[in-house]
Amino acid sequence: SKRNIHKGFLQQVPILSQLTEYEVLTIADALEEENFDDGDVICRQNDDGDRFYIIKEGTAVCSKEDDNGSTCEVARLENGAYFGEIALM
Repeated sequence: SKRNIHKGFLQQVPILSQLTEYEVLTIADALEEENFDDGDVICRQNDDGDRFYIIKEGTAVCSKEDDNGSTCEVARLENGAYFGEIALM
């Protein structure tokens, strides 16, 4: 089932390792899987913090725009990494 697939994935995410099975299943039930293509912008600095993302597969590049408008890479996130509004957890 989708719930069990999500549960198995969530149990491998370090930030969630201290959760009870009930808590993991609650999150698994609430998950909505999204797919993104290379180059897609998922969120921007100063966007409303209304989403929390956990990378299931692939890599997300985090970049920051400086005062001159130049963009530079500040991090690369891979499987199990997360970003977005942690308070939603």
